[in-house]
Amino acid sequence: MKTKSGISLYIAAILLVLSSNVSFAEVLRSFQILLPGNIRGNLITFTEDQKAEYTEAFKLPYVVNAFLKQKDKDSLIFGIGNDSSIFKSFSYLNQGKAERELIRKCHPLAGALSPDDLEVYNDTYLDYEIKNRVFTNVEAPDNNEIFNRFYLTNLNNQNIYFFNFISSEYCSKLALERWSQIRVDDPARSLRKINPILTPKDFTLSVVYGDLKTVNELTEEFKRLNGIHFIVNVPINNEEPLFSTTHLEDGNRNVFRFSVEPGYKVLPILNIIPKNYGYPRTTLRMIPFNKYSEKAIKNDFKEIWNQVRQEFHKPLKVIPITNRPSTSANRISLQAHAEMLKYATNTEIAFIKMPDQISFRESVITVGDVITRFPNERIVRFRATETQIKNMFISLIEDSSIKEIGFAGCQFLALGNHFWEFSINRNSIDKNRLYTISTTESTAKEFAVQKLLKSCIIEKYDGLTIWTVWKNNLQSFPADEEKLFE
Repeated sequence: MKTKSGISLYIAAILLVLSSNVSFAEVLRSFQILLPGNIRGNLITFTEDQKAEYTEAFKLPYVVNAFLKQKDKDSLIFGIGNDSSIFKSFSYLNQGKAERELIRKCHPLAGALSPDDLEVYNDTYLDYEIKNRVFTNVEAPDNNEIFNRFYLTNLNNQNIYFFNFISSEYCSKLALERWSQIRVDDPARSLRKINPILTPKDFTLSVVYGDLKTVNELTEEFKRLNGIHFIVNVPINNEEPLFSTTHLEDGNRNVFRFSVEPGYKVLPILNIIPKNYGYPRTTLRMIPFNKYSEKAIKNDFKEIWNQVRQEFHKPLKVIPITNRPSTSANRISLQAHAEMLKYATNTEIAFIKMPDQISFRESVITVGDVITRFPNERIVRFRATETQIKNMFISLIEDSSIKEIGFAGCQFLALGNHFWEFSINRNSIDKNRLYTISTTESTAKEFAVQKLLKSCIIEKYDGLTIWTVWKNNLQSFPADEEKLFE
């Protein structure tokens, strides 16, 4: 008969044997990833009468801080980029500085970049805020990297990688050569080169600016790697989201994909509950801002708006009111748009389709008028021969009414498919030389122009836009009132 002490020793021995062969389940703490950004240049907007209005994007740091107070889970913050835009009035005026400051207040571990962000940065000093961003698939030929290739952190013995991929096609219109000679590599190939060493319990989060083909190629690369991988699609340029914005879409195996809504309306949050075996439990939420108080953000808005108010109201040209009714609504004439384009770009010919405009009644044209009365767009410059120019103009007039297109630097008479008395700057056109021509990006999308651009010499985009053309040249532009307005 065994004694009590003998039984205890027997049980202890069994437990000792079992503990040497079986590892008990590790307790894994859940965490959340907050993704502020995607403001799209909509930090401050303007009404038709040029009153500045703040958007709910100002609430972003306060909403982030509220979620950081949660004690039941860990939190990580990654900025997803696409914050500024040269095509939005305030963002253009402020060169994206206010948007960068807003995201900085969210204290992200790392931040992404979008093509729109890069175009705004093109005209700004490359300070710490941009150099600390992640751009995974960019390469500098001199190995003097401007951006971080990835960000790595560790949470509860789990490595978490943050990547940011931008497809080379999305960068084709950027004036990158102005501030750095860099090359944008294929995202999937860039990931293969990095070849991160991952364990099954590690995570990656990738912000991707590209089409579905780009994302699918990246998905296949991530499938080859250990760990769990999240791909975030941020739509730009009015694109439709590639994936759901309400739940994660399974990209097969260990890859999960989702899209995000505009970041001036919601804060995307990814909740992750790791498990010892199998994939983690995950939920995706878009936290709206409308339930959060506006009291604090009014002062933030006033402070930022006051930084640019003087520049916004800076006068560029006084409009004489002689012989004009005081109630007259002013619109920049189509011919003036063409003449200004030729004047600012120093080309021999310029042509432009009439941009959408909002008329104004003030007696002074200000910077605010320029950036709120008609849309911004890139300037395209190219060189063409006499035959190419004539063929393009014939097709252009056939496709559109001649009244919808403004020409500067060239004079001609046209009837049907026939041109005569064609001259450039009052001189007969020379069949043996190339002429420099400028137009806007939207005009260049006309079929006749697209056809020409396939066969002529296109100059590299240097960052010049139509707002910059008017803002920087209106004061010296030699045009009287009759030519300036319609």
